[in-house]
Amino acid sequence: MDETGQPVEKAIINLKGSYQSFTTDQNGEYSFSADSESIATVSCLNYQPRTVDLVQDMEIVLKEGSIELDNIVVKADPLYDVPHSSIIIDEVKSTTQPRSVSDLFKDIPGFGIQKRGAYVAEPISGRLGTSS
Repeated sequence: MDETGQPVEKAIINLKGSYQSFTTDQNGEYSFSADSESIATVSCLNYQPRTVDLVQDMEIVLKEGSIELDNIVVKADPLYDVPHSSIIIDEVKSTTQPRSVSDLFKDIPGFGIQKRGAYVAEPISGRLGTSS
């Protein structure tokens, strides 16, 4: 059960020193045979794993735990095909702001910015192998 007394469904109980594992049902209940000196690790998504000495008819309380994930940035190429996208793993690219309009569009193939004087930038585009 969790800290509020609610049953934890699909918690996995692994016996130490064995390849046996068991899963709790929708009521958080489990049943298996083991030696009286057995140790088990109980784990479930969204809960902290817990190692316990097994005792007959015992209740195991799991504490909530969170999983930290890295940032994931999904990028699409609007000039090619929207359903095709790529994942940017480079943390610097995913978290920094563009310094200029040119930086904003530099990763789009076939598209760029041409500087016209000190303050003017003009978009240029074109695909390889096509004529204008």
